[in-house]
Amino acid sequence: MKKNILYISPNFNLACGVSKHVFTLLTSEELKKEFNLYFITNGGNALQRLDRAGISYSLMEFSTDKIFHFNLLKNLKFLKSYCREKEINIIHSHHRFPEFLSNTIKNALGIKTVVTAHNFVTGFKMISYKSDIIIAISNSVKNHLLNYFGINTKKIEVLYNCVGLEKSQYKNKEGIKYQYGIPQNHFVLLYAGRVAPEKGIETLLEAVKMLTNDSQKVFLMIVGNNKNLSELVKNKDILNNFLYLPPKENLSDLFSIADALILPSLKEGLGYTMLEAGLHKIPFIGSRRGGIAEFIENGINGYLFEPGDATELSEKIAYVLIHPDESASAADKLLKKVLRECNCTDYFRKLTEIYQHLLNR
Repeated sequence: MKKNILYISPNFNLACGVSKHVFTLLTSEELKKEFNLYFITNGGNALQRLDRAGISYSLMEFSTDKIFHFNLLKNLKFLKSYCREKEINIIHSHHRFPEFLSNTIKNALGIKTVVTAHNFVTGFKMISYKSDIIIAISNSVKNHLLNYFGINTKKIEVLYNCVGLEKSQYKNKEGIKYQYGIPQNHFVLLYAGRVAPEKGIETLLEAVKMLTNDSQKVFLMIVGNNKNLSELVKNKDILNNFLYLPPKENLSDLFSIADALILPSLKEGLGYTMLEAGLHKIPFIGSRRGGIAEFIENGINGYLFEPGDATELSEKIAYVLIHPDESASAADKLLKKVLRECNCTDYFRKLTEIYQHLLNR
């Protein structure tokens, strides 16, 4: 008889690498052969994606900002009832706060718990990462868990997130550029993800301003949640070389016209769009931080710059622009590394082994 796995992840949004990863888990035929999969979230703008994929889910109102809030007892009651009804064997959380809920009820129900650590969070040391197994998405995140939270290394498994192998089917790059109003002779830079201070967007905008002031024909596309972005762009005076798009489910058309993908994060556990850049053979430029610096060899399979250094970022962009053959070779090397170390077949096999090991304890 199949065992039952419950995934819990907050804020299921289109511009979120964690949400993309959880969607990959929920749609995995390999995992569904071994387990019955269930999902709880607190909402988000990507729920229709679940509906279209035929994935059932339940909503639970929980906070990602604080643990001890007015819904705490209600959440515990709901989760305990849900797990009893579905006969859940393992709860796999993708955020510390639902992990806390899971660990609070696990002993009463005889449930095993897993949590994936996606970033370098701090605070709440006494109640964070108490699950039976902790999956770190990079060695950098593992080191943070060891050094900051004092987690026993035997409880931590390092698994790079995986990405699907589907490639873009878009061939008419000129038509796509025309559709978005991008000059045909401009070098297209793409950022796709959350627009938040820790993502280093201001550094990216400043770097683009430097390049346009230097008469470089570059065009920046940002796909993500628009929090004060318009004002930032206006202040940088790059409106004629910039396009904002709200979060969208399929980025294949944008990947097909991107000449470089930029991830300027001030902190980053791994960087899902970095893996997508590799999958689509797009030259990648990222900050020398966390999982990015761990995965990218500067000048070999991508290009690194110091976080917050707009001048160095502009220099890296200019280098990729004037060295197309070298940057294409780096993109090809990144593709090979992604296929080798982040393929879903290996990921699902390793995750299944983790689940089976827990169930056999």
